[in-house]
Amino acid sequence: MDAFKNIKEDLSSVIKKALKCKIIQNPRIGGKFFDNKNLISSKYSYFRDEEDYKNSLPRKYEDDEYLFTMIEDSGLFQANYEFERPAKRKCHLKKMNLCYLPPVEDGVVLKDYIRIDYHDDNIGFFHSNVHMHVGFLSRIRIPLDEVLLFSEFFNFILYFHYPDSFKRFNKEMPITHTFSTGSPRMTRNVVLSNELKNFVYLQTQNRH
Repeated sequence: MDAFKNIKEDLSSVIKKALKCKIIQNPRIGGKFFDNKNLISSKYSYFRDEEDYKNSLPRKYEDDEYLFTMIEDSGLFQANYEFERPAKRKCHLKKMNLCYLPPVEDGVVLKDYIRIDYHDDNIGFFHSNVHMHVGFLSRIRIPLDEVLLFSEFFNFILYFHYPDSFKRFNKEMPITHTFSTGSPRMTRNVVLSNELKNFVYLQTQNRH
């Protein structure tokens, strides 16, 4: 396993494709971005609350503490991957922080701040190894079953915040809403479309 190689190739590919689709601008992966074999990072920012975010965001942009910006509204992305190498041909992911920093206009945050964190030392029932935060209070952690490639996180943000860009970025994906037959628990029909089953949803545990 070479987590560094996988993440580097994925990150380079998604930026190339997003530039071609005219979705993003100002990528910050030139020069020595991939030279450190234990780190792939555009820097990662922590915000105390929404006011801290609104006050800090212009400085993050001016200091180039982002991966790229969205053409549509200048929303920012940050990515931080840290690795460990237990053997010559093994590279594991040790830490991950993926952030979407929404735009601010006239003192108003226009979209939801979303962050996904992973740390291999963070083991607990109430503080799962990999989890998602929505908003600035960070009081709710939604567990995930796996770490994410940046392309997966990028598509996730496009789906929720930039549907037109999602369509351009995923031209090969049918944007339809069809349902299969099944055995729903309490409703007449199945409630989740076939297309979303192949993309993103929260899984529930059926109880009979």
